[in-house]
Amino acid sequence: MFFPTFNRWQILLGFLFFCWLSVAKAEGIADAQKGTLVTLTAEASMAVDSDEVIVDFRVQAEAKDTAGLAWRVDELSRQIARQLASEKGLQLATRNRRLQPLHHYDRDQGKSVRDGWRLLQVTRIKSQRLKAVSNWLAKIEQRGAQLDHLQYRLSQEKALAVQAQLRRQAIASFRRQADEIAVALGADSYRIIHLSTAANSSPQPMPEQRLMMAVAADSGPSLAAGKQDVTLHVSGQILLPEKVFFPGQQTADQ
Repeated sequence: MFFPTFNRWQILLGFLFFCWLSVAKAEGIADAQKGTLVTLTAEASMAVDSDEVIVDFRVQAEAKDTAGLAWRVDELSRQIARQLASEKGLQLATRNRRLQPLHHYDRDQGKSVRDGWRLLQVTRIKSQRLKAVSNWLAKIEQRGAQLDHLQYRLSQEKALAVQAQLRRQAIASFRRQADEIAVALGADSYRIIHLSTAANSSPQPMPEQRLMMAVAADSGPSLAAGKQDVTLHVSGQILLPEKVFFPGQQTADQ
């Protein structure tokens, strides 16, 4: 097998050629980035009707010892699940379950004394049938469960659709700003160097006093889903071609 041999001059010439290529590439990148760099931001907003509700409720029981606690909590949870089985479109999921000791401070003994135990289980309900919320909330409260949290929001499908619409609007606003700056500076073109988007929405949780209101046997609480404010932000940088301006030189629109 033949292996080529190189003398020191060939190695030196190869090294110099490699260095020249690296410098030329770096200069090409630097030339491509010469010009005026401008940072821009834009946003688009929309108020959208909520189409999904999240409810967290807890079932708990207390006793001096742990015997029977699990059965009481599980039985009440099963009763609520059976009660809600007739409601269409509900998704139930256990969020948390924990056993807590109960104490009081005994002055005579000068220490905390355990009185018993509390078993607590939190379940989450998700639904997009907003008109039926009051009905099944009444059923939960009548069974003795306690509501921890209620929040109207946008479903993932609707949120993505709204964000896509707002993204197009925000990018169009970004482009208009870029066009105006390019015209004002007398540039024939520009390049977008960087562009990023971010969305946020403002959920509207129900006040606790409305959750804990008394519910009549034949009616549920009066609730309003309301709207969600969705905003999409766009930020980025544009690069205008390198140009020299002289004092007193008029801009393109003048």
